[in-house]
Amino acid sequence: MKQILPLFFLITSLSAFAQAQSDTIEIEGKHFYYHGLELTSKELSDVVSTNQDSKREIKKAKNKEITVRAIGYAAGFCIGYPIGTAIGGGDPEWAFLGVGVGLVLVAIPLVVTHSKNNRRAVFLFNQQKKKIAQRPVAVNLGFTFTGFKLRIGF
Repeated sequence: MKQILPLFFLITSLSAFAQAQSDTIEIEGKHFYYHGLELTSKELSDVVSTNQDSKREIKKAKNKEITVRAIGYAAGFCIGYPIGTAIGGGDPEWAFLGVGVGLVLVAIPLVVTHSKNNRRAVFLFNQQKKKIAQRPVAVNLGFTFTGFKLRIGF
């Protein structure tokens, strides 16, 4: 019995497998998750910065985000000022409202390309991670002067 127990533990330990947590970024709607945690724009940029192609796409997305924010603030002012003036009983300048609506229409394609650039950066990052994970594993079993050797390369 004493001899069977160590043999049993040796056999069961050799057949054990580990399951690693996914190292890819998951996209759910407009949110990005890495290891189960939601990423902010800055965190997403930090995570994908290891891949040069992803870094380039994130840079494009960041530039679009800055532009969209500036246009959004201007559009908000141009739309809100005449409405506020009208509510306050003054004589509103309705041309501002038209300019604000025009700015919103200009911002829509920029928001779409910002989203596409972010998704493309995540796609490129995940592709790199999948290539790394698919490297072949070589297992060599051989003889040495002192006995057997087991060599695992990946």
